[in-house]
Amino acid sequence: MMLPPELMQEVLSYIPRRHARLYLTVCRHWYDYLLPAVYKQVHLYSTRQYDHFLETLEQSAAAAPECGSGVGRHVQSITFHTNNIMLAQDELDELMELTPNVEDCDYMAALTDEHLGYFVPGWPKLNHLPSWHEDAWEDWAPALSGQLTRITCDTDEMNEVCKSMVPNQHFSLVTTLNLVNLAYMIITIPQMDRIHKAMPVLESIFIEFEHDMAFPSDESRDAFQLANVAPAPHVLRLGIDIIGLEDDWYKYWQHKYPKLEHIAISLKDRPTVELEQYPPAPITPFIFGTQHLKNLDVDMLDMAFDLAVDLFEFDKLRAWLNPDDAMEGAPRHHLTSFTWLHELQDFDTWNEDTYSDYSGKSSELITVDLVKHLETLTCTIFDTSDLFLNHLMQPPDLGYFHSFPLLTYLDLGFSSAQNEHILLWHHVLRHTPSLRTLALQNFTIADDGEPWAGPPSAEHGEKGDSAWRHPLRSLHLCGCTFHADDSDTLLTHMLAAAPRVSDLKLHQNRFRRKDIAVPLCIDTPHHTYDYLSVDANFFYHNPRGDHADSTPHRAKLVIGAPSSDDDDASYKLCITGTIVLVEQRATCHLYQRLDSYKIDA
Repeated sequence: MMLPPELMQEVLSYIPRRHARLYLTVCRHWYDYLLPAVYKQVHLYSTRQYDHFLETLEQSAAAAPECGSGVGRHVQSITFHTNNIMLAQDELDELMELTPNVEDCDYMAALTDEHLGYFVPGWPKLNHLPSWHEDAWEDWAPALSGQLTRITCDTDEMNEVCKSMVPNQHFSLVTTLNLVNLAYMIITIPQMDRIHKAMPVLESIFIEFEHDMAFPSDESRDAFQLANVAPAPHVLRLGIDIIGLEDDWYKYWQHKYPKLEHIAISLKDRPTVELEQYPPAPITPFIFGTQHLKNLDVDMLDMAFDLAVDLFEFDKLRAWLNPDDAMEGAPRHHLTSFTWLHELQDFDTWNEDTYSDYSGKSSELITVDLVKHLETLTCTIFDTSDLFLNHLMQPPDLGYFHSFPLLTYLDLGFSSAQNEHILLWHHVLRHTPSLRTLALQNFTIADDGEPWAGPPSAEHGEKGDSAWRHPLRSLHLCGCTFHADDSDTLLTHMLAAAPRVSDLKLHQNRFRRKDIAVPLCIDTPHHTYDYLSVDANFFYHNPRGDHADSTPHRAKLVIGAPSSDDDDASYKLCITGTIVLVEQRATCHLYQRLDSYKIDA
């Protein structure tokens, strides 16, 4: 007995997309139900994959002309994960013709002028205007203003659009706006307010500043009354790429966005002369005054130490982040997600007092009590005295060393690639019983050799439940050293403790081997890896079993167990298990974050 089509589609919609294509051949009905799900979102990672996709579209359209564009009619979203896919305008036009129902087409990689293309009127249902559009605003604004939900364009272009729009023409559906400055353009508060009037339901906005001019003149500053500004209650997320702003901007945002929940701040460095002439206003009063703030992301990878201290007033920020230690009367926060990234630039030129001052303040910023209330944490650690790091290294118990039950995403990077601070893998997992994603950079990883057990509990005591299995799904190890003579045994034990890992990335790690002629085998036959990324890992020959690293040898990835009659077994990294997608050419820089690059294979 067949279920009604509506129920059948509902049931089959729960099949993971990676498995849906396997069920296409069950029967004709399942094929009809699942085909739209398989092609709804298309992710392309290489030029070869794009060529195969285009060939499929062409053959499908030719085989079933009565269906219009064949399977292409099911495609609603196309994402290019590499900038190697470059489409001439005639190729883009062909893609538009074969996929008439696309709503979103964008790149997840840095682009050049050679990627630009014209979108109007190719995709009539387009709801996202990407940054690589070449259409003039006089063309795309009248044609798409009533259907766009996301826009990425430069500040000057958006300002011209809003100035020229007639009263009955506005972006009534736009919820996300990304304003980028491609040519050192200036955006002012009056211009920003004009944009808001044209986008009444805006929820998320990102602004890239190249200049910090809040008003074009002192006269306009005096004429602009903050009390007359209508709030934008739908805006929940604000992202700003700044070099230090005037205080007027912070006051404007605090008044304009009363329901703000997410602030993402990316800070740029400024020349010393500019800092002395135009000192930036501290940003902490704006953060403290945001009453509904749940997510705070701070990226200072390109900012000098002294400017960071001036902008964030470390003592006040620490008191705000840690309300239990806060000064009397200090505001309390509701954060569930926190990001704190900062690179020690020109480390060798710093004097000892400067480094000690900054690392000392940073090591006290993220405390154990703060992490207990967080669901996601991304941070750079500067010193082995870091409070959270030292807690993570200790075995959890029912007394002092508590776990972090809410934490589902953890991304830790140590500021020095020569870090010999040892993290015991089982301790990390037992401290984070709800963790789904873990990224570790520049750590030395070891195992305590004890049998695996879950976190301590009242039922099983401090030793935990040996039958418990960790829910970790995604593991990324970058620049790590494995503190064992037999790294394969260590890695096998690590993954055995997390049997649900399906996304594994191993980049720029160092494996010490007594015999580099013997393959390193990660034996996980029961794992299913939906995505496996291995790149730039090295073997170090340690015949004595000590820590004296010698000449590195680049590891070669082999899927499956090593062959017994393999004559060339040297420097091989073998991984067993069911593997859906493999990639070996990822580039993972030292401070590149987990989600900032995708598959390229």
